[in-house]
Amino acid sequence: MDYEQKYTEDSSWDMEDDFKDFFLSIDPFLAHKIAKFLDENLQRVPSNKYITHIRGGVVQHEDEEVYFAVEITKLPGFVMTLSFISFIDVDEYLDLINLNCYIKSNHESNRKINNPNSISIQY
Repeated sequence: MDYEQKYTEDSSWDMEDDFKDFFLSIDPFLAHKIAKFLDENLQRVPSNKYITHIRGGVVQHEDEEVYFAVEITKLPGFVMTLSFISFIDVDEYLDLINLNCYIKSNHESNRKINNPNSISIQY
């Protein structure tokens, strides 16, 4: 009996082994948050066979902000390759923001006030 694939999503990037190993070495809940953040927010980078691109990101985990940097390669005619990821400190993340080399969230910040008349504030 053959099973038919019901859903296919075209991946806009590929991953190197070091990138995958990072996710296997950290808390699975944090890994899921970072992966989801990248999936929802990572934009394509320009093709260039001579340089790699670095993008910084931040996710909330256990009431803390976790900062990370992703190395991206984009060769002409190929999909983007996520080649390396590592944790960084807030100063390095702020440097990446100043260089406009950070991953801009589609949901920047959704905060709710927990009361019966709650409102949603977007920054």
